[in-house]
Amino acid sequence: MSNEEEALKGPVFNPPVYIQRYDAVKRLINESGSKRVLDIGCSEGKLLTAIRIHCSKVEMIVGIDIDKEILRENRFRTKPLMAEYLKKRDTPLKMALFQGSVATPDTRFSNCDFISCIEVIEHLHEEELAAFPIAVFGVYRPDFVALSTPNVDFNVLFPNMVGFRHPDHKFEWTRQEFRDWCNICSETYGYAVEFSFIGYGPEGTENLGGCTQMAVFKKLPSIEISGNLHFAVFL
Repeated sequence: MSNEEEALKGPVFNPPVYIQRYDAVKRLINESGSKRVLDIGCSEGKLLTAIRIHCSKVEMIVGIDIDKEILRENRFRTKPLMAEYLKKRDTPLKMALFQGSVATPDTRFSNCDFISCIEVIEHLHEEELAAFPIAVFGVYRPDFVALSTPNVDFNVLFPNMVGFRHPDHKFEWTRQEFRDWCNICSETYGYAVEFSFIGYGPEGTENLGGCTQMAVFKKLPSIEISGNLHFAVFL
């Protein structure tokens, strides 16, 4: 059981919902054939390790997080694994960690094919959330973006929960709010978007969706992007 599930005393997911999120990202990377991956809000870097192990065609993995200390503690994740000494990868791999904010774009990351941002946007303040799509879709413009956030409609299944699922969450969106925000992003920047759920509850609760809601964006043929951008922020 994950810390999230233990704290909320709700449905038990097998495998844990965070593992299901990682599995979804790995599958998307492999299916898309992406070579250069950027994980925004990488925290301890566990998703980075999962990608390096299970996405053998990836050539570059970069993690960004605002917390310098947590990056320092987990910099070992960029070093070769023991298994990689015993059996070399077919595709050479470069890995790096950077301290940075999702609200401040860095053009060094504009060559990424795939961006993952898993359970991050709900931690953003209003001004950071407004800047997020400008950086990700306007500056970085990867071919694919995988974005997940809690589904607040599912929270009725957590009987011990008061407020949000995590004390650092600034908001949690309903399914409609998430779709509305993602549709604004996709229409503004020329992406198609598809929605899915991760971590379903007990039988009979399918109407609530899943614990996590995910949007996968795929870049469409080039369009002209307006230089005067404004985003609604649903907090």
